[in-house]
Amino acid sequence: MTGLTTLQGGSWNNRRLTGYFGSVSPTTTSVTVPLSAPTTSLPLDFRPSATDADNHGVATVAAVYAQDQVVLSPRLQATLGLRYDRFRVAFRNNRTAADLSSQDGLVSPAAGPAGQADGPALPSTPATASRICRGPASSCRPCR
Repeated sequence: MTGLTTLQGGSWNNRRLTGYFGSVSPTTTSVTVPLSAPTTSLPLDFRPSATDADNHGVATVAAVYAQDQVVLSPRLQATLGLRYDRFRVAFRNNRTAADLSSQDGLVSPAAGPAGQADGPALPSTPATASRICRGPASSCRPCR
């Protein structure tokens, strides 16, 4: 069996504005109110501050796999497969015009026996293994 799976990630914009109580002072972002009446009617103005987020990001995931069932004997079969997943994230900070991105690939081989006794078929038991590689090749490690 062969298959192709493609997933497109969502796109989002993140813009945060800070609320200022301008009637108190141009830089006031909080006021004290009594616990017995925890609201205020002071005017509130929303505008960006130096630390507010303003960015755009896109995440993309794509995968492809192939699988085959091999007959080893009349009562024993093996399922063999290989899957590749690609993950990519692109990020833009609209305040600084900095563009950041990251891309990773994951290869997952799979193998499993399937047997048949005298009578109904035994359930198959597939096993998989994966490797995650990021950075230098020496940093590759098996998944647990």
